[in-house]
Amino acid sequence: MKTFINSTDWNGVSDALNHANGIVIITHKNPDSDGIGSQISLFHALKSMGKSVWMHNCDSVPRICLYLDGADQATSGHEFKHLDKVDTIVSLDCGAISRLAMPDIFFSGKTLVNIDHHASNQGFGEVNVVDADYCATGAMIFDLLTFLKINLTPAMAAPLYVALMTDTASFRLSTVDANVFHLAAELVEAGADLIVVSATLESSGSDVEKDITTLGRGFKGYACDFSEREALYGFIQQVNNDFPKVDILV
Repeated sequence: MKTFINSTDWNGVSDALNHANGIVIITHKNPDSDGIGSQISLFHALKSMGKSVWMHNCDSVPRICLYLDGADQATSGHEFKHLDKVDTIVSLDCGAISRLAMPDIFFSGKTLVNIDHHASNQGFGEVNVVDADYCATGAMIFDLLTFLKINLTPAMAAPLYVALMTDTASFRLSTVDANVFHLAAELVEAGADLIVVSATLESSGSDVEKDITTLGRGFKGYACDFSEREALYGFIQQVNNDFPKVDILV
């Protein structure tokens, strides 16, 4: 894999992860797809390294990310039951430690690694990689996995594609350039299911839904892998059951 940004120094993060005995990955309260996608991808990567690793957030995984492989492994709440097994915390996509919304005991005696693409990040970790040149924290995790020489699996690639797609507003923001599209292509080649990811994101509170419902029309999004015939037939049947008359099907 080719790195997204070549100048980023991942040595400190690599050292912290390699020396860690137990790792918990966390993102900000009310998590979004960039935070969760980055979290799930890194979780699978660290598992592949043989690490003891957990995912925990103050709030639960948002509905649009529940289909991702590993999303069910993330716990939530102000208490984390495996805290005694953890010596390293990795914070993702969070600009301030207060936004993690966890009690002081959660951080006590732990090495805190802070990875984020927001320029406003307060650098609250013992190890900090903060770079606003990245379009998404998911792109940072891609570079970290490249640095760690981890081969992307579909379970790692799919959540990173979700992170990339959502934090660029489906590749429509000014942060998008040719490198972003090259990264997206690498994720798809590694096994991110483009059709399912796109359909799932469009089905949940998207601009398309808002525009259509504002006009007083019905809207419902579906996720379907169109490469599988049985899934396609089931999708058509579901649409017919939900809408006896369909004006537009995209």
